Amino acid sequence: MKADAPGGTVLASQDDAAATGFRLGLNGQYQPYAANGPRGWGLTSKLALTPGVFAHVALVTDGNEAALYVDGVETARTTVTTAPVPASAQLLGRQGTWNAASGLGGDIDEVRIWNRARTAADLIDRGRRLLGTEPGLVTYLRLDEGSGSTAANLVDRRRDAAVGGAAWVGSDAPVGDGPGLSRDMFTIKGREVVGGLAATLYYQQEQAPSGYGTVATEKRQARILLACATSGPPPQGSTAGRNHPCTLDLALGRGGRLAALPREVTLDPIGVPEPTKDLDRLAAVEAKLIAARSQLSADQVLADRITATLAYIEHIRPMGFRRAQREQLINEEMPRLYAAQARMGQDQAQVAVAEAELAALSGGQRGGAESVLPMPRIAVDRAGLSAYGALLTFAWTDRAPSLLDSANGDVVLYYAGVDGQFFSVYYPTTVSRASRTLTAGTGTASVIARDPGARLADFTLTVAAGGTAATCTVTVTSGPAVERFPDVPRAVGAFARVLNGRRTDGVLLGRISAAQDTVLELAEPHTQGLPAGAAVAVGGRLRTVADREHPAQAQAPGQPWDPRRARARLVHPAPSVTGPRSEGRRLAAIDTASSTVAASARPSPIMLVLTVNGFCRWAARQSRTTVSRGRVLVENRRVQWLVKG
Repeated sequence: MKADAPGGTVLASQDDAAATGFRLGLNGQYQPYAANGPRGWGLTSKLALTPGVFAHVALVTDGNEAALYVDGVETARTTVTTAPVPASAQLLGRQGTWNAASGLGGDIDEVRIWNRARTAADLIDRGRRLLGTEPGLVTYLRLDEGSGSTAANLVDRRRDAAVGGAAWVGSDAPVGDGPGLSRDMFTIKGREVVGGLAATLYYQQEQAPSGYGTVATEKRQARILLACATSGPPPQGSTAGRNHPCTLDLALGRGGRLAALPREVTLDPIGVPEPTKDLDRLAAVEAKLIAARSQLSADQVLADRITATLAYIEHIRPMGFRRAQREQLINEEMPRLYAAQARMGQDQAQVAVAEAELAALSGGQRGGAESVLPMPRIAVDRAGLSAYGALLTFAWTDRAPSLLDSANGDVVLYYAGVDGQFFSVYYPTTVSRASRTLTAGTGTASVIARDPGARLADFTLTVAAGGTAATCTVTVTSGPAVERFPDVPRAVGAFARVLNGRRTDGVLLGRISAAQDTVLELAEPHTQGLPAGAAVAVGGRLRTVADREHPAQAQAPGQPWDPRRARARLVHPAPSVTGPRSEGRRLAAIDTASSTVAASARPSPIMLVLTVNGFCRWAARQSRTTVSRGRVLVENRRVQWLVKG
């Protein structure tokens, strides 16, 4: 739990004064306490919680005694006449008779109720998620739903919790997945699973330039595709009594963790559309396809000139009177040709997207050779892993379907019809990412979606004025999530590095001219002071300034700080930045009045760099695709089903 205000109830019985009732909460000094009504037993923790910081709080009773634990450490113990029972833990975040003053002002995560007394050794598992099958566990609320009015109880055949009067928020609780298998449960709203479940591992593929004007397909994100037949109310346009397959596409993290799903999943029905339903949109998509094909053709012409242009540059190398032409080709023409080659993968993806969209709107009569049905996104968990799913109304079967990763890269769903027919549906694995191009300083920066299923309509990116003319403030909004990054450099190179979480180059303070023992000597005295906490890179290794003034040259009180006299002591490690870790050697001091820097010995000259505001955490990824200035790529290729006739 994390308390933002003193007082409040954490967990309580409907009647906390009953024989087996209790209340677990915080007092006005942020100290956890537990009590049986106003006249029963009670105990208060000797330790108080830190406001705004998550802590693990546990109440343990064995029938004779009750004890409080904070972060695994016992902080209070008392005797009890009648101990609480698991069934009496009924209310979370409030007490029985609702009173706004009794509610907890803070966050709650990972709620576990047991029917046995746990020891301090048992509480070691407080930092990892459980399976829900542990002996004695009767209620386990992970509270990972993020929305809705129900919190799932991951213990089999146990009731879920109803959520009311509380808001879902993101959690930074120090709880992670443990080693081995993990376990999740979910249901499909309005549907019942019939038959077996099919599953397969596949990899999304993206096109990327591979040299000589060609584009290759590379395997990227690993995902799991699930399929099963379900029964339920017939979707619109279907017939009662048909069992339609449901499909779920789940992202797979680097550590093998699947995307977390809500306890109840709602799947939208998808089917082959009517070709004449929306003629205006059909015309717009046809125009989009023509524009995408024109862009691909233009970039292909430029990319095809790379080999010949390189040969011509080499041919005129010895010709002195061709020097200006050769420099123009190297500095202007070749970057333009390489940029066109880099765009080709995205161009081909845009053509495929437009063809697929046209095929979907026309029922397979125009565009691509098949009807394309986009898979809706149903959830994104707190780790950023996405899940897609749909009810396939064009198919029905009474048997378990089969999934196969085919030789052409598509995943194939095979299913048997009710009359013994054999059908197949194809799930393409080639995807592309939505992107937007921004003007940044003297160049352009392409912002690429992390999730191939994300659309430009799913997020907004705003660039506003920063603290100086050379900086800006970047705000990214996706639904309720908002991330703001102040003082981002406007120079395109530094802009991209900051948004990708990479260290900027910073300001060069000087070069090391000599190294002897633990002293590095600068070639020129530096005139900039180093404030406490500033990050300094020496030869690519990071230090932070611990003390701005050296004790031997401290200034008189009330006098302004003179950067020519101040010294800075540099220590390892850098606590507030990320970057390459250094060894345990120590830099002693930088004296701004001289050219001497006490530091680890170096056998060769190195560079001293001061980095200011150069460390940002950001979820964007760097793209190798270059988008022309001012052009916005409006769409991307999403996960979808291909229905072959």
